[in-house]
Amino acid sequence: MNNTWKGKWIAGAVATAVLFGGFGGWTHQAFADDDGGDESTSSESSAPAVPAKKQVSQGLRAIVPSAAELLHLTSETVNGELKNGKSIMEIASEHGLHASELKEQLVKSMEQPVDQALSDHSISSSEAAKLKQRIADGAQRAFSTAGYQDPTSDGSSKVSGLHLGYTPKLEALAAVLGANKKELKQAIGDGQSIAEFAAGKGISEEQLIAKLKDELSPSIQDFIHKK
Repeated sequence: MNNTWKGKWIAGAVATAVLFGGFGGWTHQAFADDDGGDESTSSESSAPAVPAKKQVSQGLRAIVPSAAELLHLTSETVNGELKNGKSIMEIASEHGLHASELKEQLVKSMEQPVDQALSDHSISSSEAAKLKQRIADGAQRAFSTAGYQDPTSDGSSKVSGLHLGYTPKLEALAAVLGANKKELKQAIGDGQSIAEFAAGKGISEEQLIAKLKDELSPSIQDFIHKK
């Protein structure tokens, strides 16, 4: 394997890990230290143990198993049909449930922690509206995309053992995504993956991976030539 090809492969692998894994272990280790910890809870207490924003992120990363449960199917069955080129919408119809009904049930389930957090006064009404819009957009994208796979369902963690001794600079990533450092850092702190943040900026996964490979290439070159 020549060095040029190896560099491209590693760059692609790392970019994919960053994209689908939300930086893996890098995210909070690399960026959270700057804030000094914003862990205050509402004075009204009874706030959820897991913040609503993070629960929404977790839900959007597990749409397939959630849909499978509502369809009374296994995740493996639904993933198998998706990998054969079907959409969740088509799978629902084939199993006797109208796609809009399934999506409504799924969205309602993911909105529950948002409603609870709003009731507990741990988030504002505007924050709740943004989270619900994010849920609606994510569900629509998942249901209408043929071959859809959850971001954490395609083995992205396989490259998590690759240690390059390199942490992407937040400013550089923000520039790649057409955002500012504060905006990107807030999204990461809220539990958003880079893929989700990019989608909100109109950047597809393929475009983002290409941009990240360009950004990472100099450090990858240093890595493969290091003795």
